Amino acid sequence: MEIRLEKVEVRLKTFLHKLNVKCFVKSTENEQGKISVDNCSKIAPDVKLPKLSLPTFTGNVYEWITFNDLFKAAVHNNDNLSKGQKLQYLLSALKGDALRVVKSIPVSDQNYEVAWSLLEERFSNHREQVFAHIKRFMSIPPIHSESASALLNLVDFTFKCTRALEILEHKIDGFAEIMFAYVLLQKLDASTKLWFEREFDNITDLTLSKQLDVKKICFPTNICYADPNFYRPTKIDALLGADIFYLLLKPNQIKLQEESIVLHETVFGWVVSGSTNLSKQKSYHCGLVNNFEDLDNQLANFWE
Repeated sequence: MEIRLEKVEVRLKTFLHKLNVKCFVKSTENEQGKISVDNCSKIAPDVKLPKLSLPTFTGNVYEWITFNDLFKAAVHNNDNLSKGQKLQYLLSALKGDALRVVKSIPVSDQNYEVAWSLLEERFSNHREQVFAHIKRFMSIPPIHSESASALLNLVDFTFKCTRALEILEHKIDGFAEIMFAYVLLQKLDASTKLWFEREFDNITDLTLSKQLDVKKICFPTNICYADPNFYRPTKIDALLGADIFYLLLKPNQIKLQEESIVLHETVFGWVVSGSTNLSKQKSYHCGLVNNFEDLDNQLANFWE
């Protein structure tokens, strides 16, 4: 079932609202001596802003993108600093595994580019970055019982991972979006998952009302059908959108002469499309409800 992550987020946050969870935006940091962004334009020229501290990097691959951007903005691209000074700032900002990569390099103007290149070579591997964030998403602990805070944390953590992948130029759409939505739903507790399934709209009403008699049509028997029982009425498991449907099609086609039916080869097998006179036959339905309550009461009165 194609479920967009944005729709999953909206439904989960709606559930949080039903549990009377109020998420406060951290705009009250002014009370702790911090200045909000909205008020920056109103600050008087004589107000002394606090000094910004350099970001630290311990070697955690999840933190590299943030550290890389902040350090470049503050130090790496600062023309007022010599390369020797930049190297000193770099060494002071590194800890743990990251520091061990460049710890043995002497502080000099020539060695700054060497140290920065070593860090980029070690932590800027694009594939490792992508795999790390996917692994981080897959390792999100599931929710075992109904909990508003755990549900909110699950939503925030999921979109933290997806935003990191988008920064790495891997947009979550198409089949990847379906997989992410599926994994996310498996993390929900039983009661929340039941609520979600009840709230989710019906995918379609266009289903077969009766079994088609296809004996008069000569379908090929030497091919593998995606659904061998396509002529029988059954539930629809998933609807594939246009963004993924055409990626599943293969170039091979078979056209049946006696009917306006075309067989398309897909990655799942052959599918049947088109129209047939068999589907135009009228079908009638009759419903009957029997209520024997009055009859039971009359028999009881008779024997009394």
